[in-house]
Amino acid sequence: MKKTFRPVVTLFAMINVMALAFATKLKSKGIDNEVIIIGNLVIFIGTVASAWLYLRAMETKNAQAIMRSVYGGFMLKFFLLLAAALVYIATANPINKPTIFICMGLYLVYHFLSTANVLKQKKTTPVDGDGKTSV
Repeated sequence: MKKTFRPVVTLFAMINVMALAFATKLKSKGIDNEVIIIGNLVIFIGTVASAWLYLRAMETKNAQAIMRSVYGGFMLKFFLLLAAALVYIATANPINKPTIFICMGLYLVYHFLSTANVLKQKKTTPVDGDGKTSV
């Protein structure tokens, strides 16, 4: 289970270090590094929570439980990120659009990285005599 979260934690740390190291360069291009760091934290929390739900779902053979966990993980991450975006939009004056797009890109990177790592944890399923997987 540790191996699943290691790349996500590494990415989280790298993004924060880069946002702090290149703060002046980002500010000169009109990008708010503090929003990137906060957005990175929110995306990280949502990704870890949904990956935990996905891993828990993979331990069961009940198809309904798997679907509940997958949809639950998606909804958890979706509403967490929606709430964070709404808070930012309501409090920021003016809204920094390049920073929003960077956070959207970070979301995609986290999503693909965590999904790939969760799927790596899946053990191979046994094959019955007909060559079909018996899950």
